[in-house]
This record gives sequence, C-alpha cells and structure tokens, in this order.
Amino acid sequence: MKKIIIITIVLIFSIRIGLSQENAINLPKRDTQKNDLSVNLHPFIIAEGFSINYDRVLNKDISVGINLFKAYNNQNSIDNRDIDITSGTNISVIPNIKYYVGERFARRFYVQGLAMISSGKVYTFRNNDSISQETDFTDVAIGIGIGDKRILKNGIFIDFGIAVAYNLLSGNTPDLLAHPNLSFGFRF
Repeated sequence: MKKIIIITIVLIFSIRIGLSQENAINLPKRDTQKNDLSVNLHPFIIAEGFSINYDRVLNKDISVGINLFKAYNNQNSIDNRDIDITSGTNISVIPNIKYYVGERFARRFYVQGLAMISSGKVYTFRNNDSISQETDFTDVAIGIGIGDKRILKNGIFIDFGIAVAYNLLSGNTPDLLAHPNLSFGFRF
C-alpha cells in the first residue's frame, strides 16, 4: 500500500512539473524573466543627475526594487528662482514594492509603496539674489505612487509613473517630495 501511495505522489508531481515546463516554453521572454534593470531619464533632463533602478519580480503581481539617485550639481538647479526655500538632494536610495493590477505578468498598471533615504542641502534665499542660509540634511520619507510598465516580447520596457513621499525626521527638509519616473530598461 505504501508503494502505491509513493508511486502515485511521484507520478502526480512529475506530471505537474512536465506541464509547468510546457507552459514556460510557450510564454514570451518577458513573462519568464525575473530581473528588471532600467535608467530613469527624468534626472538627466530635469535634475542634472543620474538614476538607476533594479526590480526583482517575485510573482506575477509583486516586485521589489531599489532606485539609486545621484545629482551631479545642485547649485545650477537653484539659481535664479523666485522662491524663498528650496532643497537639492545630492543622493537618494529608494527601496520600493510594486503591486501590479490585472492578469498580466508583472507589467502594466501598478501601485507602489516606497521609502526614501535622502541627503542634500536646503537653501534659504533673501532678495532672490543670494543664499542667506545653507543647511545639510539627511531624512527618511515614506510614500506611495502609481505607474505603468509596458514591456515588449523581447524584454525591453518603458516604465512611467509618479510617487509622492512625506519626510519624517528633519524639520529642515521639504515636507513633501515628488519622485517622477520615466525609465527605459530591459527585463532579463
């Protein structure tokens, strides 16, 4: 009796594994690969910086990732502005988790939760000409966002979205941070 039960269990698992391999063969590359690497174009265009993203797909609905941002020169981004206070983030590390809505494998519309660890400078202006105060900051922010990831069958994708985060620790930093995303990348 034990032999029959063991043989039946082995046979069921063998059939299941065989069916799984057949389904994987018919799926496009984008639905079998688990790693996304991309470059965010927004910092190049607007913030004079560099941003790279890595996401690991856990299942068809969830991925976790990290974004690294480094600014080249924040002084140029604060010149000639008609504002009283602004900040320049020099470096940010942004871990996130994305939940994909729908039946497609880790693509299309998603909502995300994120934490942002950033450091930089806060500048206070007087008479719109000179910096009256420059303060260094390091802060942690928690936020949410939405986006959309479009992936071609060969794994090339575009990911666009927006997230907002609220700074928690320092009184020197802006309360609310925006994190726009326009990324091009590859799933491998």
